[in-house]
Amino acid sequence: MDWTFFWQFILVLMLGLFALMALAGTILGARDIRRLMGHLRNPDENTDRE
Repeated sequence: MDWTFFWQFILVLMLGLFALMALAGTILGARDIRRLMGHLRNPDENTDRE
């Protein structure tokens, strides 16, 4: 294994992990914003208590 292949592998791996984190952050962030907007529309209904 030479250094060029090693760093190409690391680059692709890190880009893939970044893409997964960005996707998860987008999906979970949108869910949180949707919950926030729902709570602002109906402040008397607090359904997030656990």
